[in-house]
Amino acid sequence: MYLGLMFMVLSFALIGYAKRDMDNLLFRVEMIFMTLMVCFRYGQGSDYYSYEQIFRVQKQYPGIYSYTDEIVYGLLNRIAGDAGWSYQLFVAVIGLVCMLLTYRGIMRLSKIKTVSALLLLPTFYLSYYFSIMREGIVLSIVIGIIIPLIIEHKNFSAVILICIMPLIHQSSIIMLAMLPVILTDIPWYRMRKTLVAISSTCGIGMWILLRLSHVSIHELHFDPSYPALAIRIVMFALITLLFDRCEKTPEIKKMYNLYLIGFCIFLVFFSAALFSNRGTAYFKIIEVIMIPDMLGNVKRVSAADCRNAMRRTLLAGLIIICMVEGIKNLASYPAQLDYSHEITFYNYPYISIFNKEQEKLYYG
Repeated sequence: MYLGLMFMVLSFALIGYAKRDMDNLLFRVEMIFMTLMVCFRYGQGSDYYSYEQIFRVQKQYPGIYSYTDEIVYGLLNRIAGDAGWSYQLFVAVIGLVCMLLTYRGIMRLSKIKTVSALLLLPTFYLSYYFSIMREGIVLSIVIGIIIPLIIEHKNFSAVILICIMPLIHQSSIIMLAMLPVILTDIPWYRMRKTLVAISSTCGIGMWILLRLSHVSIHELHFDPSYPALAIRIVMFALITLLFDRCEKTPEIKKMYNLYLIGFCIFLVFFSAALFSNRGTAYFKIIEVIMIPDMLGNVKRVSAADCRNAMRRTLLAGLIIICMVEGIKNLASYPAQLDYSHEITFYNYPYISIFNKEQEKLYYG
């Protein structure tokens, strides 16, 4: 089913890109399908049962006290538990909220919504919305509320929300690095070569430090993922090429500045893969809105006007990256769930609350 979902989203992106009058309809269709999948899932994602434990234990804590350090998320569990909800109902409601917020952000800001869905699918949807629920909630708030607030220059509201996010997941404290972009009009994109060079140098230094010192502070420990580094660099290069070739509206400039800061943070901490990937996801999700807007704003580069060829080339590169990320993620899920070795990306099963008894058939 997951490969079928990927094929559907890819097909809709190509159709929506070529026939813009069908873009909204196709986007709504795929969002309904994706919402049903995330709401009715059972046992999907490496953290599914960890979150169930939090849900069950939270009931034992009185008042506003929380089993987790993230007070707001703990209170959500407590409220749902006191209301008599099952964990499956809680998961479904959280999934629905995440998808509604995502739908809101894409509908309001994206120029090619089916391409946004394609960019959302391989990591944000399959990994965060399906598995890492607390970060998934924050990411959906970023794309559905915070980015629109920033674009609309409602900076005070955006800053307040950013400050609240660590109460849902602690890693989102890194979003405070967005404040210099939100609160100033500094053209960070003009300094990108310097920023990337400094960040790369710091990243090499961090690699040496973590490699030799064996430091381990929560998620900050030596665990580099060179494929992830390669994908991020290629993606940044494609986005920067697109940025240089598009009409730089104030909205695109602001989003690119935020994305640039996130990429620099990733470079500094690339040797700690878990920390760098999860911590900078709040910046990376801007791709979902920014890339379609850039594709829709590629400017004339010659008398012959080769905009369409450039758009197609860049879109092809983005599709390849999305497919590689999607297959890579699907290939990792069976091992995370201790499934049988026969289960891999092409036969990784979707299990719902309607056939949950089949889950035990896939364990090794």
